[in-house]
Amino acid sequence: AYIVKPGDGSQGEGIFIARCCHELEAARALESAIGQTYVDRPLLLDGLKFDLRLYICLIGLETPRAFLCREGLARFATVPYEEPDSSRKLNLKAHLTNYSLNKGS
Repeated sequence: AYIVKPGDGSQGEGIFIARCCHELEAARALESAIGQTYVDRPLLLDGLKFDLRLYICLIGLETPRAFLCREGLARFATVPYEEPDSSRKLNLKAHLTNYSLNKGS
């Protein structure tokens, strides 16, 4: 499976998951898009997909030093994860951790 994100999208708008190559044809209608392989068996926390954002300040190139910010961000899907399956409609709230998509859940 592949996840496709439109280049001019925001707030989760236009994101879709293509389960096979012929479903990627929908991306051709977009002016620009980014596609990536969808992780088959993601790491889950209490059955939910999540992602972590950690912020690092990198100083120097020859002798680099890195500083990790004490604060980060964790984002969670709001519906328990189910493997993508062509026999049922895909619930994006189980597959995406996008804040704008999940804030009303």
